[in-house]
Amino acid sequence: PASPSAARADWPHAPRAMTGASGAPAGGAVVVVDGVDVPASPSAAVPATAAAWLAEWAPRGVYTATRTTDHHARLSRWDAHVKRLRLMLSAFRDHDPASFASAPEIPATDEAMRALVAPTVERALARRRAMTANVVEGLASSSSASPASRESMVVVAVSPTARGAWRVGAHACAFDAAAKLPRATCAVAPGSRRTCPSVKDTSWPRLRNAIVAATTRARGVPPFDEILLSDADGDALFEGGVSNVFVVVKETKNENDRRSVGSEPSQNSEFFVQTAPVTECLAGVGRAAVLDACKVLGVRVVEKTPRLSENGSLNGQTWCEAFLTNAVRGVRGVSEIRFSEDVRVTFASHGTETSIASRLEAYFDESSTTKADVQ
Repeated sequence: PASPSAARADWPHAPRAMTGASGAPAGGAVVVVDGVDVPASPSAAVPATAAAWLAEWAPRGVYTATRTTDHHARLSRWDAHVKRLRLMLSAFRDHDPASFASAPEIPATDEAMRALVAPTVERALARRRAMTANVVEGLASSSSASPASRESMVVVAVSPTARGAWRVGAHACAFDAAAKLPRATCAVAPGSRRTCPSVKDTSWPRLRNAIVAATTRARGVPPFDEILLSDADGDALFEGGVSNVFVVVKETKNENDRRSVGSEPSQNSEFFVQTAPVTECLAGVGRAAVLDACKVLGVRVVEKTPRLSENGSLNGQTWCEAFLTNAVRGVRGVSEIRFSEDVRVTFASHGTETSIASRLEAYFDESSTTKADVQ
């Protein structure tokens, strides 16, 4: 078996660290393409993880990741994912017109986009329901059985083909929604900013894996859970490899201070949440959910890329918390950000009552079910 260091350095091929997904339990992973099952062959098994599946996907396209709720009856925030697939196809076409030379018209409405992917997604969910049925029956008499653990992570990819059609694929694997992950350790990768941050390109998992490997080799970085994409100087925090990144800033103010540009008034003006604007990061579904939660909870938000050079008492703004978000796992606290071998920012563990990240995590978990959609 691989050593812990090797396993975590290679996490994009087994993205358990951030998502908590696993291809092994409850019958394994399933793949459906254009509404048709893709069975394992004698020489090749179905990829256990979505990252491994996307590494083989062709032609290039866009993808989104979500999770089931209510024992595979629903997909969390599915309406938002459908909309994002449609918008990402448009952005990808503008960024890479050659890939769309023979493509059909991009669905003009969310309803049309939903209809395009529905046969494939519904088939993948049906197969996962069937796979988990026996497992559920076997666990029914066990007091340790967790209903929340019997869910799936679902990744949907859509690509234009040379024959003038869409290729739609879905990968679904077991996801333990009840698992509580420890706070993450993050490593900053200088010069890794994506050229088209508004699009989740299906080639991204391969590139992300290369960034992780290069960062580990070049700096001898100890094991970490998530890579953070940065500018050439390694100063900016744009986004994570599979997440959006936020910092909670404590602001020291005097009578002459004014609020940061782009901020909004709040019940608590001493602290605010800061994250990169969507011009510099993916407009993640999890990110949007957290921004909505901030409005409900009265937490001020500043959409401005966090920079290490702006963290500190000399600027009157100090990072006191950091957290990651994605649509599968929700909110995950950060224990440390490693900018280099010699420069790192650590975050103390806060109690639930005083931690903004914990409050947002609780709200996200509660709303992920109420904002799920029947598939």
